[in-house]
Amino acid sequence: MLVDKPLICHTGFVNSLFLRLLFCLLLVSGISIQTRLSAQTIDPASLARRYAPIIVHDSAESSPLSSAEAQLELGVHLRGDCASDIPPIRLQSANFWQDSEVQQIAQNCKNLALDFGRQIAPPQAILYYHLVESGLYISLSYWMFYSWNSTAHMGNPLVTQCGSHEGDWEHIAIRLDRQLLANAQSEADFQQAINDLYFAQHNRAQNRKNKYYRPSNSRLRFTGNQIQVYPALGTHASLPWPGKWPLITLMGQTLFDSNDGKGLKVKTAALLPLQQMHWFNYPGKWGADQHDHCNLLEHYSSASNDGANGPGHGNKIRSHIEGDWFDFYRPYRFYQKQKEGHK
Repeated sequence: MLVDKPLICHTGFVNSLFLRLLFCLLLVSGISIQTRLSAQTIDPASLARRYAPIIVHDSAESSPLSSAEAQLELGVHLRGDCASDIPPIRLQSANFWQDSEVQQIAQNCKNLALDFGRQIAPPQAILYYHLVESGLYISLSYWMFYSWNSTAHMGNPLVTQCGSHEGDWEHIAIRLDRQLLANAQSEADFQQAINDLYFAQHNRAQNRKNKYYRPSNSRLRFTGNQIQVYPALGTHASLPWPGKWPLITLMGQTLFDSNDGKGLKVKTAALLPLQQMHWFNYPGKWGADQHDHCNLLEHYSSASNDGANGPGHGNKIRSHIEGDWFDFYRPYRFYQKQKEGHK
């Protein structure tokens, strides 16, 4: 493989010929290693099974992990702001986005939204996975669907009214060291291949220090290679361990995400490839779009009582689906020793 010389390899950039030659040798070696690693065959389904997280709910959770398919099977209505008088369509299939009648609505309406009628789908042990290869690393994300996002337990009247909504998509991501993964033989080797983890929680820029972790953090709980994830009561923010996590202070009252670690424990029975789902490219909201007094708050904050966007939403930041290590929200000092723990 021929590699064009970088600026630093040219005469004059580094005074020492020895240092210049050493640097260029290391550079070409690194490119050679990356090329060999990129040529290795990666089986996304096999990796997804090996690292699938275990979901541990709070004991008071009323809308546990379910699936998009289970929600759609209950029967939902597709609504939108339409130029002509197009009535809502009742959907009862996960293949709805391939339906010609649905496509007609999509072409003639804005602000598409799936109205669940506040139905709660039954619990299901289903996760959707997505793999992104990037140089020396592999980003493996897992997406979870919940029927209802509730903030009623938080006490603050503004949040209670304007923070609860239908449809809730959450995720975590695991960054794997490609070289360590290729050489892994034992279960311990595969865990060693985990470079770090990302736990999605609400707004991307909010409380960044609570989202990125090294696997060596003593507070994290693994079962073999599988990380345990603790969805916050009601909001399902992906917490790395049980406890109370400060979220935001409003009107002098601090609101918390919390999980007591004593609820339903879900070991994944089915792992589905996210981008192959028939509904993946649906561009609207997963949940009813509310037009009420909360609209004003939605202009100034991430709080909303509208349905959530799905993982394939057209206006979603690319890094949500393409990996959580390409975005500028990652803490600059992440590689320093992390502060341990919350009560």
